[in-house]
Amino acid sequence: MVTENVNLSIKDGEQDAFKKSFKLVKTIINSADGCIGVRLSQCIENNLEFMLQVEWTSVDAHMKFIKTTGFNHFRDALTEFYSSKPTMQHYNEV
Repeated sequence: MVTENVNLSIKDGEQDAFKKSFKLVKTIINSADGCIGVRLSQCIENNLEFMLQVEWTSVDAHMKFIKTTGFNHFRDALTEFYSSKPTMQHYNEV
């Protein structure tokens, strides 16, 4: 199992709209082959910062997902809220 960690910076004043949009498209990731679970957290110290964590069976499962139309729909629904390009990394539990 691997965890995809994505740091998201959201435009000021768009936090609630972002969270609502995320709830609408979260099922796209949850239903993807190889997805184990999805969690979105909002930073306490800076409420414009969010962390998306997706657990995958493998990095390959995630890479296959980002080539799907489902991923395109997910990304397109949220991109308007970003104040900067998200950063993403994969992690193994130790």
